[in-house]
Amino acid sequence: MPKQVGSTELVSMRSEDATHWHNPDGSRTAEFAYDQNYQDAFGDYQPVNLNFVQVSTTEWVAERSRYRVRAYREAGVNWLEITHRASGKGIRYQIPLSATVQTNYVEFTGFGLTWRYYLTKRGIKLESSPVASSLGPKSYSFQVQLVGGATLAQVANAVGGLDGENFLMPRAQAHCADGVVRTLDPWSRSGGTVTFTMDDSAFPPEAYPYTVDPSTTVSIGAGTDDIHSSVEGPGWPPSATQFYDTTNSYLFIGKVFSGGSYFTNNTFLRFDTSPLPDNAAILSAVLRAYVTITNDDDNQSLCGDFFDWSGSNVAADHSFADLSGAITPVDITALTNNALNDFTLLDPDTNISKTGDTKLRFGVTGGEPANWNRVLFATLEHATNPAAQLIVDYTVPTEAMRTRRLPTGTLGMLGSCC
Repeated sequence: MPKQVGSTELVSMRSEDATHWHNPDGSRTAEFAYDQNYQDAFGDYQPVNLNFVQVSTTEWVAERSRYRVRAYREAGVNWLEITHRASGKGIRYQIPLSATVQTNYVEFTGFGLTWRYYLTKRGIKLESSPVASSLGPKSYSFQVQLVGGATLAQVANAVGGLDGENFLMPRAQAHCADGVVRTLDPWSRSGGTVTFTMDDSAFPPEAYPYTVDPSTTVSIGAGTDDIHSSVEGPGWPPSATQFYDTTNSYLFIGKVFSGGSYFTNNTFLRFDTSPLPDNAAILSAVLRAYVTITNDDDNQSLCGDFFDWSGSNVAADHSFADLSGAITPVDITALTNNALNDFTLLDPDTNISKTGDTKLRFGVTGGEPANWNRVLFATLEHATNPAAQLIVDYTVPTEAMRTRRLPTGTLGMLGSCC
């Protein structure tokens, strides 16, 4: 359950991914979410804040996270720069002189579209305004410079992205109105120019409008705590294509039959719950996820289990079966789109780790699908929607003592709490 009204934060228990609260009834609530806090220059954990602060007439800075972003003008040129706090290495993008800096994004126009570089917990993410009709073959090029001695590959990796030192540029995508995320051509690099191409001529009418997501997400480490697997092919169960996606804005969960092929996805979440006290008695646990899109053509449910997934072996991690043990299956039609949805986790005192990671796997019920059955969660890489969060209510023995009534006439010391 969420922390209670009137709760106070236990600041000394902050960690990168956890914040603890002391509730008025004596219990505690721990909120686990990726990159909640960052370490300042003194080594103390502070809450992440992704808003820009204007430091001069031509410079804005956002540095209350694991990386530093600057929007500034230098020698008559506007730049958006992101660097890793620890190493100082990164990359900067040239942006038009007409670009404007808002609370947590930089906006500019180019290629006939309006674009926004959003600040996210793992870097910056570029998205276009909606495209209402076909643009045909297009090429999108961006001017970049490396910072602090960083390196960036000249050739795209196996999945179409560009690998950099302390950052990466995942493959571009189009997020379409029909709910399909269409992969665009791989990135290429020539000196200080990075380019991708696309052709929307073959997009069906229901794909419009769509937004172009070049995934110019400069990730300070890939988001490997929230990933999904894909196993696709022409027969059931499919096996022709197997891969993980660690950089998408969405986590896919589903079983789909479309265009003569089957598409299946599991989503995997990992939370470092070791900051929980070893003597904690866990009362309840809730997974809170932002649901963006659902389809339920075959009347299926969202299901899940606690599973020690590896993230390196799709065949071992992926499952076509109905998953159980983590949540009571939820009919997909019962989920609320474009909103946070809470899922009560089962047997939390047994299943939530106090010494390491708590790992979850999600799927969709049913066997061979006839149509579309899927659920999409927002990821840590999403520009505007929150990533999944694990909320744990617990008590510790010292706090249980505080609720004990002393016999009349007895003097005693209950001790300090927290």
